[in-house]
Amino acid sequence: MKRIYRGPLLRTDVEKATEHYERESATLSMHFLAAYGNAYRLLLQYPSIGSPRYGQTVGISGLRYLPTPSFPYLLFYQEQPGHLVLSRLIHMSRDIISLLETPGMPRRKAVRRPRNPL
Repeated sequence: MKRIYRGPLLRTDVEKATEHYERESATLSMHFLAAYGNAYRLLLQYPSIGSPRYGQTVGISGLRYLPTPSFPYLLFYQEQPGHLVLSRLIHMSRDIISLLETPGMPRRKAVRRPRNPL
């Protein structure tokens, strides 16, 4: 099983989302944290499950995302040999591209694949 490392931006994102739901209801906040935990456990079992779409768009090699079940958040991560790096938890209504281009995000150039002409 791979180890998971959480980046500083992820911690802030999770705290803000939890605080938002806590203002609505303590129960809703607990449901959010449970959904986040479910996404976390799913990544441990199937690390390649996430979509690479945004990583390819912003040029961050290996960046993938997984939707948080029942909540409008995307969990961004990179699979590395032996571990996963969780980097952001972003609400779907936010400007995701701009947030992924902020300092603190890994900046490795993505490899462009040729398009299939058929």
